[in-house]
Amino acid sequence: MDTWTLLTIATKVLIYLSTAGVIGGLFCLWLLKPHGIERPIQRYMLVAGLAGLAATAASFPAHTGAAFGSGIAGAFDPDIANIIWETNVGDTTRSHLLGFTLTLAGLWVAVWGGRRLGYALVIAGAVSLLFAFTQTGHLHNDSRGVVMLVIHLSGISLWLGSLYPLWRVSNGHQVDQLQASMQRFGQTAVAFVGALVICGGLMILLLVQPLSGLVNSAYGWLLLTKLALVSLLLALGAINKFYLVPRLARAGYTRRLRLSIVTEMTVGLAILVTTAFLTTVVGPE
Repeated sequence: MDTWTLLTIATKVLIYLSTAGVIGGLFCLWLLKPHGIERPIQRYMLVAGLAGLAATAASFPAHTGAAFGSGIAGAFDPDIANIIWETNVGDTTRSHLLGFTLTLAGLWVAVWGGRRLGYALVIAGAVSLLFAFTQTGHLHNDSRGVVMLVIHLSGISLWLGSLYPLWRVSNGHQVDQLQASMQRFGQTAVAFVGALVICGGLMILLLVQPLSGLVNSAYGWLLLTKLALVSLLLALGAINKFYLVPRLARAGYTRRLRLSIVTEMTVGLAILVTTAFLTTVVGPE
């Protein structure tokens, strides 16, 4: 695996994380409103937007270098860049740049008093970010696959992007207030996690035919690894919802909840890294 491929994977992971931060941050502005942490969530989304812009800016020359294999000079060659800019990679790059720029502009407007307009811009940015992922990949020419992909990405972004704000409020906030917010998160999660799982399963049926390809190819084994990690994430979410959250008033359970959320973050990162490998190094046969 060459340097350009590794850089492409790294920038993809950072773009995934940044997209989750924007979408999950938007969700937590509503979910955690009683905690009065709007400004910290805005800063979290600001970091996500800036990181996303930087990763997008780095991803384009990484794609160019990987495509033409001409070293640093090839990655920044204007003629080569113009060729790549007119492909699906260019479409994705433009949508990511627009999405993160709208996010940052919206946050600036919201902080300076135009909350409704500001958050409307952030929502538009989130839509652009989701749209960007439909421009490339193994399903971008399949309308059914595109719809399922958007739903799947929305669900995973809401979940993973909410973990840091949830961890933050679990550290030092009143137990009753924390318990109410976690219960509200769990109730909402039933819908988006269910959609995430259903769409993920349907996409596997579209991508891997016959299903024996799951054990007969590198793509299949990586996909099974991702499924195992998602199953672990679902198990952690179930433990939180049905075991830890109802017992938060007991001594030590808030600390257990924080540890569980950190574990979810770690597993979520592993899922994103696996996804980046799936969309860069291997493909369905």
